[in-house]
Amino acid sequence: MSIIIILLGMALWGGVHSVFASHFVKDMTRGMVGKAGMRLYRLGYNAFSVVSFAPILYLAATLPDEPLYSITAPWSHVMFAGQGVAAAFLLVALLQTDPALLRRVEPVIC
Repeated sequence: MSIIIILLGMALWGGVHSVFASHFVKDMTRGMVGKAGMRLYRLGYNAFSVVSFAPILYLAATLPDEPLYSITAPWSHVMFAGQGVAAAFLLVALLQTDPALLRRVEPVIC
């Protein structure tokens, strides 16, 4: 039951987070506070995100732990192999990423 509460909390947080990140809310806010006021929107958005995620962290820390599932051999070996393949794909993707490209990334100002 604990996992359901945490997942519902994360889904609610994700929905609210996405709404505040939408162009509709940004445009509406820009209309109310003007272009100069939008400088604080990103700071407020990030502060709200951190503060509003704190209850989810609290739930994860205080609710009792319960295993979601248990997989026995030989299927556990198949799952470990799948994780190894995923890690290999992650490494391949990392090696194909141009580090110079990451240094040129500039923040987007609302």
